[in-house]
Amino acid sequence: MRVLGDDALVPERNRMTAPERFTHELSVAQPYFYEIPSGGRAADGKLAARARVQLVRDEGEFSWVVDEAGVLVVTQRAGLAPLPST
Repeated sequence: MRVLGDDALVPERNRMTAPERFTHELSVAQPYFYEIPSGGRAADGKLAARARVQLVRDEGEFSWVVDEAGVLVVTQRAGLAPLPST
């Protein structure tokens, strides 16, 4: 059995309830961060192309989104495509 380090855990502040409806999907795979990136910081993970997310807010060139697992992350706004309204 392999035990992951503390850095593999999702920070408490980034855990949300999974969205019931999604507003956007990623047009390409792109990195995500648990906070606004600065100073060449490495990504915390990668969102897959076509992943559905709920937009929370835009912040400059980035957007805060909640993914299908209920994780709040920051990713580049340019890679988000709005889903049709239902």
